[in-house]
Amino acid sequence: MNKKILKLISAILVMVMIATAAPLMGFATDSGLNTKITYITNTLGGVKIDVEKLGEGVKYDIYRKTADTDYEKIMTTDAKTTIIDKTAVNLTIYTYDVAVAGGERSGLEKTIKYIQAPTLSVECVDGNVIVHINPVEGVDHYSVKRRDVAVSTLYNRLGETEATEDPYFVDTTAKGDTKYVYAVSAIHEGDNSYYTTYTFTTPAFSFLSTPVKLTNVDQGVKVAYDKVEGAKSYTVYRREEGSNNWVELTTFKPTSYFYFVDKSAVSGTIYYYSVGVTTNESRARYDAETDTHILYLAAPTVSLAYTDDGVEVRFTESNGAESYQILRKAANETSYKAIGTVKADSDSLSFIDKTAVIGETYTYAVRVFNNTQFDAKYNSYFKGQNFEYANFSEDADIVTIDFVDATDDVVAVEAIAEPDAIMLSSTADEEIVDTVKDVVADVTTEAANVELSQVLDFITGILANLGVDTTILENVFNFIAQVVEFVNNTFSFAA
Repeated sequence: MNKKILKLISAILVMVMIATAAPLMGFATDSGLNTKITYITNTLGGVKIDVEKLGEGVKYDIYRKTADTDYEKIMTTDAKTTIIDKTAVNLTIYTYDVAVAGGERSGLEKTIKYIQAPTLSVECVDGNVIVHINPVEGVDHYSVKRRDVAVSTLYNRLGETEATEDPYFVDTTAKGDTKYVYAVSAIHEGDNSYYTTYTFTTPAFSFLSTPVKLTNVDQGVKVAYDKVEGAKSYTVYRREEGSNNWVELTTFKPTSYFYFVDKSAVSGTIYYYSVGVTTNESRARYDAETDTHILYLAAPTVSLAYTDDGVEVRFTESNGAESYQILRKAANETSYKAIGTVKADSDSLSFIDKTAVIGETYTYAVRVFNNTQFDAKYNSYFKGQNFEYANFSEDADIVTIDFVDATDDVVAVEAIAEPDAIMLSSTADEEIVDTVKDVVADVTTEAANVELSQVLDFITGILANLGVDTTILENVFNFIAQVVEFVNNTFSFAA
């Protein structure tokens, strides 16, 4: 091969080497050579930007804009492909783009809302782990996670805490002598900041607890527990189904009774309860594996009414109910018997007892049932309502008066033409009963010669002297009017 051909080949090789080596040396400014942002996220101290790498030594221009500003170059990297924008302002939405230093922007921009990450401190107080959060201005709340270093690399969400001036989260489920990593993120309108982490090892502490028994009672859930010798105090904890966040309901010193009624329970909700104990030797904690649960079903309010067909039992709705069981016992019976069931989706929450016997006194109650949760049967607490049954048809010469005596007991009076036929509930005050009978007798024999207004004045005076609430006199007046009408229609008195 002659020397001219060799020189030509050598020249071509040198040109190719220069062309291919130029970008690697950072010399290229050709607009056709470009990169892009591959990932963008919030991090501790700013916005983290990852750039596609083109080669060793290549530098990049980072551009940024907001909704109110145009793009401006905020930095030129020194050949790094991971950059943190530490000048970002909290709760500001930014759009970023990148170019090879001196070149044109890629046009493949990415947008993010920067939310400042909180900083943390953690301590253990009386067996509880307290995660203190330095507040971030303008955020809505904070999300808290935790992982057991020895068990998993995955985090379990513990819950949320409000964005107050001094935000903190109480972890009541931490075990003693365990290394945890806690992570907290600030949340704003559904967007979250970087999760700041804090590694903390809990001190060893005792896990003391007492077994609990849960029962639906009037006004809430009754949490009964066993007495623990040497106990200085008891603490009741509760969490809802599907949540790992235990809430401390109350702490109290030992008393003569060992139960607590949770009146804040919401009907239709499944709750888990546990009771921890504090002794002189240790701060007692409950073991999360032994907690007990219940579906709280509130007892409905029951009211009773006469109908032509029998006694109507009406009751209010109870959230979580699938059915309502109607119970009844007679005055001479010691226990309730089920007499019917009403489905929760029925058109009317009522039941008519067609088997009630006229003249008998009954006590009615309604119990709530749910049969689906955990394949178990959950009954609500129930309490009875007393009622004396008398058959009142439209054709019967019977009138009724209801009023309240001095002890707030309900007195039901049913009168026919003869005063001796008056029937009263067992709670009626005997003195009032006798007085009303006398009044009925007087009205019956003298109705033709007595003005109704005089009768009303007379009744008012009697009831006032007996301490009866006069606000119920409207019912009394209606009673007298019916008696007088009955007498006038029955006997022929001269005008």
